[in-house]
Amino acid sequence: MATTTLAATLNTQISELLPVSRERILVIAGKAALQKILKRLFASEGYEVDVVPDGEAGLALLSQRPPSAVIVDLQHPAS
Repeated sequence: MATTTLAATLNTQISELLPVSRERILVIAGKAALQKILKRLFASEGYEVDVVPDGEAGLALLSQRPPSAVIVDLQHPAS
């Protein structure tokens, strides 16, 4: 596991300390419990996580903010 050390002074801009961009994961799952578990899991690993309840919302979000990966609950019944 790699670690990063950040050195700062009182004149250091916050934007210099924050990562420029983080990988984004889109989770498509209908069950709230599964959404919560996956969001916490991936966020704890440093990913930005978008969670939507169905494929239609997932497609809409794909065009707005393309993710690095998509996780789909295949057991989710079609609406």
